[in-house]
Amino acid sequence: MRKELTRRKILAGAAAGTGLLATGCASIPTGLNPILATNDMSLRLFVGLHRHTSALSMLTGALFTATALLASSHAFGVLALFLVNNLLKLNGSAASPDTARVLMTLDDNTLVMLNPETGAVMSRVTLGQQPCLIAASPNGDYVAVTNAVSNSVSIVATPELRVIKTIQLEAGSAPYGVAVAEDGNKVYVVNEARNSISILDVAAGRVMGSIAAPGNPSKIALSPDGALLWAPAASGTIHVIDTLTDSSSASISGIANPVAVAFNPTGTKAYVTSAPAGIAGAVVVVDTSNYSVLGRIPVGANPYSITVSNGGTRAFVSNFDSNSLSVVDTVNDQVLTTIQTGTAPIEVAALG
Repeated sequence: MRKELTRRKILAGAAAGTGLLATGCASIPTGLNPILATNDMSLRLFVGLHRHTSALSMLTGALFTATALLASSHAFGVLALFLVNNLLKLNGSAASPDTARVLMTLDDNTLVMLNPETGAVMSRVTLGQQPCLIAASPNGDYVAVTNAVSNSVSIVATPELRVIKTIQLEAGSAPYGVAVAEDGNKVYVVNEARNSISILDVAAGRVMGSIAAPGNPSKIALSPDGALLWAPAASGTIHVIDTLTDSSSASISGIANPVAVAFNPTGTKAYVTSAPAGIAGAVVVVDTSNYSVLGRIPVGANPYSITVSNGGTRAFVSNFDSNSLSVVDTVNDQVLTTIQTGTAPIEVAALG
């Protein structure tokens, strides 16, 4: 597998040193304001950068801003939490929109919570070695974070950011992708070095089973109803797993080097990033009722991460090798515009 597509290779050059960072902002070209031109009027985007003068970039309104945020130059996982109704109850009552928070994993082995309005670090907790991706429980009371070098998963209580459990995996597993089941007690973890997906029992703090997933999967995503887990593998296969039985439900082929997947809010369409070696990347649109390909949307080189806005009208794709973010209209399934980011964007998350 080519160097740029393996998470271990991407992170291999990460600097160990840290320092407080400050950057400026630049305007998106006149007329290109795809965020405010949608129904997702309050949408903000957060983009983790692998190497740049800042660890996080924020897209808000008509400005692309690399904020003065953190004591690190590398952000790996980014999770935006919009805290309403059942998400992250604060002081015993439902949180209002002004209590939205952003969580990030950094290369100093910490997880930080940010205020998305100011970029201020509100809380920080130390995890295992090389924390990577983050997944939130359905009610927002905890997040699960994979620690690639420590071969473990940290269960972190929110909003106080306190590690309540560390679940150890088999040595040499190299956990990366993670998802939390609808019941909030099962966590699925991709073991990159083992071609498998571990099933964790959060309450018991142990591994309760494993699912074979050949072909080098890296990331996983649950369908909106939580019934199916999709695991794209670099070999060209997408493993679809029934979460009721934790067994294989289907296998999708014909997509070159699938990396990540996101769903529209109703779960009728899946958007899969395809990063074939040596040619431009694409987002492949899949009909989830029969797994047929509905279309291919050209994007930048090595599309690494994808997220769909809560309103469902836009998808955002980080193009690792193009240093850009593709904005996709999910109504017509076409790219609206491409926005230049900092160097090597990895994870992207939407708030709102």
